[in-house]
Amino acid sequence: MNFTDLINLSLEQAVEKLGDPSPKVFNLMYERFPELNKYRKENPQWEDYMMQEIMMNLMQYAEDPETAKVTLRDMSAHHDLIGVPNRIFSGMYNALYDVYSDTFYGPHRDDMVSAWQSSIQGINSCIVGING
Repeated sequence: MNFTDLINLSLEQAVEKLGDPSPKVFNLMYERFPELNKYRKENPQWEDYMMQEIMMNLMQYAEDPETAKVTLRDMSAHHDLIGVPNRIFSGMYNALYDVYSDTFYGPHRDDMVSAWQSSIQGINSCIVGING
């Protein structure tokens, strides 16, 4: 299996075991970053938008890391402008991994973990590298 196949398989397994994993991811995010609650109060739809963007970035990174890095740099600048620190932006990817990795199983489990860890490390280093 190639990198993209491993990410896709892991996403399928997460949905199979959790249904919509978004509530678990955001519960973890609110626990880790309570300051995000203001966004929930201002716009309850922000979670759907953020999950969609984060998942698209993850898939883009799996398929074409260099293009994804450009997108991530743009998103980092946007988050910086709206007052969302990079530790929270990168924290979303960490929360995804923490929720999703518990659902991985089967003969490709170790490869899925490795693919996610590699992706998260690459994504986070790009985000952190933008604004320190």
